[in-house]
Amino acid sequence: MVRQMEFVDKIAGVQSAAIIIISVVISIIDIKTYRIPDLLVAVLFFFLVVFDFLNGYSFVLHGLLSGAVVFAMFFAVFYFVGSMGFGDVKFAAVLSYGLGFMGIYIAMLFATVSGLLLFLAGKYLWGWNRGTKLPFAPFLSGGAIFSIVIRRLCSL
Repeated sequence: MVRQMEFVDKIAGVQSAAIIIISVVISIIDIKTYRIPDLLVAVLFFFLVVFDFLNGYSFVLHGLLSGAVVFAMFFAVFYFVGSMGFGDVKFAAVLSYGLGFMGIYIAMLFATVSGLLLFLAGKYLWGWNRGTKLPFAPFLSGGAIFSIVIRRLCSL
């Protein structure tokens, strides 16, 4: 039983590292190009699914449900409001798959608040307006990292 728990902890650590590393790379690309490469999102999803199959099928089902819910929410914003790109929709869904329901909601709260604070600072300091484009992947990535750190601190 102890060996199985050690294995699950190691897989969770590798999964968290994959989320962090690939999210940082995606963020850098999004900052420079305002695009999120589908290949990187697919690679992250592939790694997360493989890790979950190593842990058991229940993780896969939970992740797919979480990813589907977040995909629907972000797609609604993309389709009806138009203030976000489709890459953000796919990236958020994959992060949701990896973080689960609670993790993605912590990440989304962090991303929304930090993005809003940066926009407000830009509005008052540099004259940004509603037309100013901000890449959202860095905020999602920061939220994912924050969520992972919180989860690790709470499990001590």
